[in-house]
Amino acid sequence: MMSQDFSNSYHLYVDSSYDLTIGLLDNQGTWLERSKITDAKTSEVLQVEIFNLLNKHKLNYRKLTSLITSAGPGFYTGLRLTEGLSDLSKIIKIPCFSFYNYEIPRWSGVCEGTWLTKAYKGEYLLYHWNDLDHSSELLGSHELETWLKSEQAFYYPSEKSLDERLKQHVSKGTCVETLFFSNGEVLLHKVIQSQQTRSSYYFRPSEEEYKANP
Repeated sequence: MMSQDFSNSYHLYVDSSYDLTIGLLDNQGTWLERSKITDAKTSEVLQVEIFNLLNKHKLNYRKLTSLITSAGPGFYTGLRLTEGLSDLSKIIKIPCFSFYNYEIPRWSGVCEGTWLTKAYKGEYLLYHWNDLDHSSELLGSHELETWLKSEQAFYYPSEKSLDERLKQHVSKGTCVETLFFSNGEVLLHKVIQSQQTRSSYYFRPSEEEYKANP
């Protein structure tokens, strides 16, 4: 695969897995700006927040070098927003790349660990990895409590991903969002240069998301 020239390039990052996080990176992987919007409905502010960010840096959306999105794991409604943004970006020939949140610790040099977050219906998703293998599982609340008492450490996506049960054990946890924002060049090396894309990883299938109330 031929390498690409990303000099004088700008990369837009969007994550709507929980809240809305947007950011702008230069060709060195330096965060020019990033922000998290927690006090508004993502679908109502996504476009205006992106417009304001690009306008502040005197950029036109069509001039972006790439769009980078988080493919989850996350809930259906939030992830569908970034899917739609990616689809529109592809129409105007902007390259789109994506990754899973649980990939970030390994990129940051963590050779072994467990990433976890609340899923749905009282379940929690755990992703385990080491140098040789990886696996995932869904645990109920009682199973998770047993696991948390026996394990020493874990990684979690963001503060928003913690429910009351996980907050009780947060002293054992490391926030992946903090790792991510302190090491932006990982995006260029691991995602863009390899032209990585991931299918959205939903906690809740569409038939559950839009099921009519009884």
